[in-house]
Amino acid sequence: MTAWNTENFEHTAWSGNHLIKTFSGTAKFSGTSSFLGDIKYNGAGVPGILYAGSVDEYGRRSKFKSYNRINVHTRKIEEGNYEIKFSSRFSSANDYMVMVSGTSGVYAAVHGQSANLFNVRTADDSTGNNSSFNFQVFDTKGWG
Repeated sequence: MTAWNTENFEHTAWSGNHLIKTFSGTAKFSGTSSFLGDIKYNGAGVPGILYAGSVDEYGRRSKFKSYNRINVHTRKIEEGNYEIKFSSRFSSANDYMVMVSGTSGVYAAVHGQSANLFNVRTADDSTGNNSSFNFQVFDTKGWG
């Protein structure tokens, strides 16, 4: 019998400067971390996360985990603009989904995506602000 752990979460979705939706729930997973294996949400399986990490305000990775042994490089392009680049296992930007979250009252949004990189913008108004953020990359090729 599988032992399930639970973890409460809250997520705020932004598009540019506009709040789309805030939602919360409880994730249910097996193992010691919700990043390992399939995450169970309300009884439905979700494909595992390929990459997860944190980037500091200088564009450096402060935490990172890859579940397919591909390395990820991060850098700050300019104030409030960051690039996350990886050895591509994708043939297009449509093969994966990125979720980002800002810290300290600053929002983070994906601001461009290609087969082997995505850009993140961090801000608290219409101008970019240097801030740390977290990201997760999901492989969506098998999604319906």
